[in-house]
Amino acid sequence: MTTPGLSLRPGDQLASTVCTTRVVVIRVPQDRRPLIECVGSAMVQASPGGQPSPGGPDSGTLIGKRYVDDAESVELLCTSSGAGTLSCDGAPMTIKAAKPLPASDQQPRPRPPRAPRRGARLPPGGRPPPHALASASPR
Repeated sequence: MTTPGLSLRPGDQLASTVCTTRVVVIRVPQDRRPLIECVGSAMVQASPGGQPSPGGPDSGTLIGKRYVDDAESVELLCTSSGAGTLSCDGAPMTIKAAKPLPASDQQPRPRPPRAPRRGARLPPGGRPPPHALASASPR
């Protein structure tokens, strides 16, 4: 059983004893031993090979979602949905918010002017000869 005396490590798999909820520990502080519960019952070490439950829109836990405590120091990944809700040390855990993506509608930064190539020579007057411009024009 997961008790305050048992230490959790990232990668540990936990299962609820009252519903089909299963989670993987993503992050947990080393100096703290949290009590992870589902519907008020302590979660236990999961046996390998459990089948994920897709759940429904009214599920308490949702597959693929990350759950964090209030301080965001404990993070769990739900691998099987269930009717129960997760709690850490008696406080309900919430779904971790997604990080915002950078805005794509921002104006690009202007490029600094390019320095002339080393060794490039221009004729007197600073303009390239007309035949060089004609070969660069589109046809």
